[in-house]
Amino acid sequence: MASYVTDPTRVRCGLKKYIPLTSDDEQQMLRYASLAPIIEPEITNPIVWTLEFSIPIAVLEKYTGPLGTIKGQIWRSNFYKCGNETSHPHWASWAPLSARNFHDPACFGQIEFCA
Repeated sequence: MASYVTDPTRVRCGLKKYIPLTSDDEQQMLRYASLAPIIEPEITNPIVWTLEFSIPIAVLEKYTGPLGTIKGQIWRSNFYKCGNETSHPHWASWAPLSARNFHDPACFGQIEFCA
């Protein structure tokens, strides 16, 4: 489930303010993972896996307003993996974090759109 986060402040039950994307928005997003969602039996050796996704600009604009021409824009972002419910809980992020809050804009890296 994806959300548009409007206030990344951590509170007892998660984030302070966010808007869950609608099921229609979710259906427009494309996802591909090189591994199945559940791996049984568990893989205990190191493994390389990939995750690809595509979010239509129209879905983003629904929450942010018009974005204009994307080519050449530089955005700040982070990408992360959470393994909360695994036999070995773990978390990883593309950009370094100061605390385990993947939604903290102060810790975002830069991405540039080329197409």
